[in-house]
Amino acid sequence: MKVFNLISVLFLLNSSVLFAQSISIKTSSDLVGGIWEVCTSRDFKNDYQCNKGVVSYEFFADGTWRENNPYTCGGITFPSYNGTWSFSSNNLVLTYDKTSCITRYPVEDNLIWLDNDRFYTIGTEGKNGPTVYTFYKRRK
Repeated sequence: MKVFNLISVLFLLNSSVLFAQSISIKTSSDLVGGIWEVCTSRDFKNDYQCNKGVVSYEFFADGTWRENNPYTCGGITFPSYNGTWSFSSNNLVLTYDKTSCITRYPVEDNLIWLDNDRFYTIGTEGKNGPTVYTFYKRRK
């Protein structure tokens, strides 16, 4: 327990995220890759369960991603948003493909890990809106 507390203090001092259990990560794809259920809430609970408003994101080993949520643009319905992703220093960067009909800059989020299969991000709703928590849970 003393080792855990010492490690916790060191990581907090460095503004890093501490994983509650030991993990062996070889690449960012090992950590972020796979299918994630995603939902948002204005309330934070570290045991939050995505029960409604769920979409899924899939992060592929080749650095591409897909949000499995159909959308319509210019009268054409598309099955999903797509793009590329990168991960470094707990920052996940999503870039949308031009074919996604979105003129968004890359979206960069700092991931706050709850455990190996759950993390969340903190953002705002709109430019000056309320705080919104986006929860990610790995689908097994």
